[in-house]
Amino acid sequence: MEAPIIIATSYKLNVIYSTSICKVIDLSAPLPPADIIIDLCYSDSALIDFRLAKLKSSAAFIITCSKLVAAAKIYSAYFDFSKTNHFGERTQQITSVIQKLCTHKIQPTQKNIAINTAEPDNILPPYIPHITTTKDNHKYIYINTEGRTNDRNISPDQLSYLAEHLSQHYQNLHAVVYSNDQELIEIIKNNSNLSQAYTKNFLDACILVENSLLTITPDTSIVHVSSAYNIPVIALYCGNDLEYFREYSTSEIWAPLSQQHISLKPPVYWIKQVPIKRIKPVKITEAVDILLSQLISTPH
Repeated sequence: MEAPIIIATSYKLNVIYSTSICKVIDLSAPLPPADIIIDLCYSDSALIDFRLAKLKSSAAFIITCSKLVAAAKIYSAYFDFSKTNHFGERTQQITSVIQKLCTHKIQPTQKNIAINTAEPDNILPPYIPHITTTKDNHKYIYINTEGRTNDRNISPDQLSYLAEHLSQHYQNLHAVVYSNDQELIEIIKNNSNLSQAYTKNFLDACILVENSLLTITPDTSIVHVSSAYNIPVIALYCGNDLEYFREYSTSEIWAPLSQQHISLKPPVYWIKQVPIKRIKPVKITEAVDILLSQLISTPH
């Protein structure tokens, strides 16, 4: 069963991060003592009755982005995420409140405050510690072919076209490709300038991104890992793909924050969501040429 659970502690305070993606072992167990509870479940279908009961039982400073939790008047600070068009703004609003609590600019006993703070002037990328210390590894392109759903996956035609383009114009530049799709794996095997990425966990993927010259990926966590390491990235998004609040597209909400980045979407001719495979392969190689022209002196 999916339900809220503790994710981490930070800022030298006992902080509970509540999401709807982690499994709870004992739903009857009380919440552990906390100074701050952050309820990140803006999807109010995620066991809302359970969440309300748990939050009501706590005396902590509760930060929420749920309209139902806010309507129940059990929050300390409420952020309407539908008013911000990048997830970085949303997380910065939350961390801003935590910092104010830590510096006593907000008292933990205050209730129903900070309905929406001013939007930050500069959205900061997510933070991930540097994993490797070698400085001369940036000699390959990392290609992640898989997103959260099938409509976010890179197609065989796209990968084949990209591999051919790299072999013709960047002969000394290798590409490391992550895929579990057998057809894509065959393409990797049949192209000498491609090799398959074998990752056991998310940390392995972070290492591949951190040490790459350029990352190409569908809309997934790898976009944000690239932003955290400021690795140039080509991010591929579905067309007509609106986020939960139906106010903004996922390409806005989850846009890359690397200094050098290009976002691509397929052309849209109808109201249904358009998969990434509809992006013309030549558009991807054009984006590759643009970024590589900034990263290396001349094609090989």
